[in-house]
Amino acid sequence: MTRNYLRQGFFVFLIAALTLAGTELVVEGVSSMTHAEESSDGGISQTGPPADTQSGTKESLESPDMPATIINRRPAVPLRRFFQALQSLRLSPERSQVRVAYFGDSMIEGDLVSQTLRHNMQKLFGGEGVGYVPATSSLWGFRKTIKHRFNESQWSTYNVLGEKPTGFEFGISGELFLTKGWSPWITFSGTDAYPETSQLHQARLFYGPPAQKNAYLLVDAAGREDTTWLSGKALVNSVVLADSCGETLGIKVVAGSDFPVYGVSMESPNGLIIDNFGMRSSAGSQLSKINEESLALFQDELKYNLVILQFGLNLVSAERTDYSRYETSLTSIVAAFKTAMPGADILIVSVGDKCTRQHGHWQTDPSVPHIIASQQRVAKQTDVGFLNLFEQMGGPNAMVQWVNSTPSLARRDYAHPTRKGAEKVAGILYRYLLDGYQTYTGEENLYASQSASPP
Repeated sequence: MTRNYLRQGFFVFLIAALTLAGTELVVEGVSSMTHAEESSDGGISQTGPPADTQSGTKESLESPDMPATIINRRPAVPLRRFFQALQSLRLSPERSQVRVAYFGDSMIEGDLVSQTLRHNMQKLFGGEGVGYVPATSSLWGFRKTIKHRFNESQWSTYNVLGEKPTGFEFGISGELFLTKGWSPWITFSGTDAYPETSQLHQARLFYGPPAQKNAYLLVDAAGREDTTWLSGKALVNSVVLADSCGETLGIKVVAGSDFPVYGVSMESPNGLIIDNFGMRSSAGSQLSKINEESLALFQDELKYNLVILQFGLNLVSAERTDYSRYETSLTSIVAAFKTAMPGADILIVSVGDKCTRQHGHWQTDPSVPHIIASQQRVAKQTDVGFLNLFEQMGGPNAMVQWVNSTPSLARRDYAHPTRKGAEKVAGILYRYLLDGYQTYTGEENLYASQSASPP
């Protein structure tokens, strides 16, 4: 009898072990299927809502309380932290801020693309203000979201496309501004281009270590004049100029020559903020000239949740097919941003369509697919987001259609959008982000919740 009981016990144990092993295989299979549903371009599958939307849980993927199964787990998408931050903003709109750093070439200079994206995102998630603006700009008369005035003879300007003086570093925008003389000035005014840019709100100045003692600012904001001392000694310092500027902000810098200034940030303390960092003639590789310590210090100050990298126009060359060096450079830049900004997700936006004259006709330059392939490989290998702008614009020869449309969406260089075209590009990016957010969080009908139809 004892032997029979032992034999029966052994078989019960064996069956239980096999059952448990089978369960683990099923869970692993489900997990693999869930990750396979993520799109190959680094985006998000549209096959259905994430697993936790049906159960009602809001736990994050990395919650230590989650069981070791696929139940109630969200898919691991590249922009998940950004989507989580947006969700927190939706739940507590008055208590948090979400910030985006938008880097790009001449496609976005003068706040093109980003101004429309900012407007649509702020309508949905809240927030006001133009964000970060460099101390001076060659586009002061072109940009519509800020009135920017200064005396060029009072400033020395440097950017990552060239060299900088020894002992100084570039700021977050890839620029450095040094004072000339004792009292150079800058003024900013809101505009009526968008309702969200009419007021400047809270303003902060970012600067490097003063070369002279007793450096200070004369600040004119909201009808008041104040003196603000500049005591920071770090590589990057910030000082609040005014908690509420109203429509105009005036700054006079009393710090002697060669005082490093980076820029001024003007925005509401809550909501979504988008900073435009357009770099004409840049291929993106010049971002490596921004010191990683500087990036980290700006991240401490501005706390970016998303970094967008949109470059490629200046890489287009019909004779070129090998972009391996560019691929290596882009990989290094993504790695540097990940190190300096560990709390921020990254989105690579591919080059759009650029047409060149071939056999008597305007056609997509043959190098464009090679550039996109390199950008897509980097996104996949570094696990960051990827948006194929070329495809979303219409694919091969899209620029011909954009140029010939009414109104025209692109200039006759068959490379750059008009203002109307930039609005359309912003709409593409807006839909990509909003669709990803809805898929990730399970929220629905966000487009319908806006007062205006989506772009």
